Amino acid sequence: MKRMAWLGILVLILAAGCGKQDGTPPLEPPEPDTAAPEEAPAPDVSMTGKTKLVFFDGEATEPSFEVSSPKFSLLDDGVWVLEQATAVIHGGKGEEAVFEAGEGRFDKTSKSAALSAGVSAVIGPKHIELADMAWSDEERTARSDHPVSIVEEHSRLKASSFLFSQPDEVLTLTQVTGVVGIGQPAAAQDAVDELQFLKPAPRVVFTEDKLDRMSGGVHVELRRAGADPIRLAAADFVFSWNQADPPEPIAIELLERVQVQSPQGDIHSDHAGLDLARNALRFTGRVEGSSDQIERFDADEVRYDLDSGDSEMINLRATGVPLQGVGPAAAAGAFSAMDIERAPVVQFVQGRVDRLHGGVSIRLTPDDAARKPLALRAAEVAFAWNEAGDRPAAIQLRSNVHVDSEEAKIASQRADLDVAKRLLVFTGNVVGSTPQIERFQADTIVYDLTGEASRMTNLRATNVRVGDGAQDGASSAYNYTAMDIERAPEVLMRQGRFERIRNGVVIHLHSDDPEQPPLDLQGQEMILAFAEDDTVTPQRVQLNGDVVVSGQDTTIESQAADLDLAGRKLTFSGDVKGDMPDIKGVRADAIVWDLVTGNSSITGFKASEWDLQEEEDPALLRVEDIGDWPALLTALQRQAAGADPSPGKRIAALLESVPRQQLAGLPVDQELDERTKGRVVKYLNELLERPDFYDEAAWAGVTLRPEAREVLKGDVSKLGKSDRLRLNRHLFDAAYPDAVAPQSAGAPGP
Repeated sequence: MKRMAWLGILVLILAAGCGKQDGTPPLEPPEPDTAAPEEAPAPDVSMTGKTKLVFFDGEATEPSFEVSSPKFSLLDDGVWVLEQATAVIHGGKGEEAVFEAGEGRFDKTSKSAALSAGVSAVIGPKHIELADMAWSDEERTARSDHPVSIVEEHSRLKASSFLFSQPDEVLTLTQVTGVVGIGQPAAAQDAVDELQFLKPAPRVVFTEDKLDRMSGGVHVELRRAGADPIRLAAADFVFSWNQADPPEPIAIELLERVQVQSPQGDIHSDHAGLDLARNALRFTGRVEGSSDQIERFDADEVRYDLDSGDSEMINLRATGVPLQGVGPAAAAGAFSAMDIERAPVVQFVQGRVDRLHGGVSIRLTPDDAARKPLALRAAEVAFAWNEAGDRPAAIQLRSNVHVDSEEAKIASQRADLDVAKRLLVFTGNVVGSTPQIERFQADTIVYDLTGEASRMTNLRATNVRVGDGAQDGASSAYNYTAMDIERAPEVLMRQGRFERIRNGVVIHLHSDDPEQPPLDLQGQEMILAFAEDDTVTPQRVQLNGDVVVSGQDTTIESQAADLDLAGRKLTFSGDVKGDMPDIKGVRADAIVWDLVTGNSSITGFKASEWDLQEEEDPALLRVEDIGDWPALLTALQRQAAGADPSPGKRIAALLESVPRQQLAGLPVDQELDERTKGRVVKYLNELLERPDFYDEAAWAGVTLRPEAREVLKGDVSKLGKSDRLRLNRHLFDAAYPDAVAPQSAGAPGP
């Protein structure tokens, strides 16, 4: 039998009511009157004096629950009714929870007790006010399903229900409101961190007097001394405490549907950990949010320092970081916002982007919607902010910098963007390209994002476009189509185009004809002029100061030179001197050099030496000898494409690859320009001088003059250069009699 004896109750009558006041031993409670009517409301026994009723748990020597009262009565069903009751719940570790109430009931049968009529309790440091309390000794729980108020040194709470469990010492509250303190007073001020419930918390659990868990969807405001409040929300809050005396909370874990609102912005995630010792928040699992400086962001992880407002983000993607104002008043080249497309590690200082590293890609959105965004990449990006702290004033890109805009693609080791001035300065191994320049390198570039004056130092560039190659492969709109810049100390560009080069320039002009040698130009200054509707190709190049131009067996020096790319003329003026084919020591007031024909017009001509060359062999083919260019080209192209041997097929076989392709692509229904005609004649004359020009099968169907047939019967290899040329010219004329005028050099052969 369990140790409850009669009722499982120890009754001590300490003061008289029914007993004597002179030290007479207390009376045992009388046996219930079994003859009393069942419906009689009056108790069988009513007593006064200090009485204690006790429950024991099994064979334990200490009670689990006891209640005492100065006045009590016993009902016939074994239920004790008490007035001004005091109940004590004993814990397994010697702790006690003490309850005071106006009324109480003690039921030995159900092993339960109840308190009502104004219940107050002390559980550890907590002072609790309840409407009632029900104790179950079997479950070792004290419960109330009515409103509860709890006051602690730094906590003030209200709840809809109360459940206290022993020996675990777990206090569970539902629909909790108020403020709960979660720390010890700071050294400098009598304040602790507090959690203010913004909405009733469905469930709050205290274990061994410490806040353990809040769950069911919790919204609180974290209030900290000397800091702005932060709003926290999550499905569950789990608290961790240290082993100090008294213990202090060290961390709060927020689980599922986490939301944090702070002066630095709003963050949502799947999980967050609040380190109270370090005052730091760490977000993980689908982190996203916004702030005054960022319209929207997402990241893999966010670490946030509550003291400083600084934070660090891992793998950040962000949109809408404001830069400058938008609208009609915004200056050209201004940027309204920045998107962060890739940033493995991002550091924020006081809520503002400070540094990105690990390989960064950002995109700047211009105010002008018609312009394309400016794309920037670098290993590291740092920000400097304006005095108000609401806009970046400068963006610094470091290591492996790449910038892609409408005007240029530029790479360097460093770039500095002045947001207000809209200048982007590149330094350190600067290379890049533009629509006009295939590739360039420079020491520095000051790139004006407004499209106005940009500057380069020590530029070297290859394949700068200065003309368009012909579609047929044999002609071009200009004589020279590309330019290499070997030396350019100071370069001025405007709207993505070269405008001026100073302090000594060396350039090389290249023709689309691979056989035409480059034209080398140098001077102190070069100025380029463009047509209004052409953003890439210059029309004129002006050279000033110590000009030297060399090419095509010609070297000319002057103080100025004007290269007309449209008219294909190069005009020299100012102390002109140099050497030209057949003429040495030329001095002149001006020289106009036709870059197509190679002819020159000289004003104020003087020369120190004439080199008179022997007269050109009259057997050579001249442009004017071809009377019908369409007929000649048609015949050559048809024969070259045919399967049977023919003069045209022989000519195509002897030509080099490039001339053969050019000749095959010439239009037969269009008038050729003089330069193209001269080029074709040049190719043919080179073949006419060859000893293997003639092929018996190729000319089998061609009618030849008798003297030519006679020569071909002999050993052609023994002919001299002139005789061989006259023979081959006759063979060519005979093959195309309707297109070519016959030579005037006499009969072929010796």
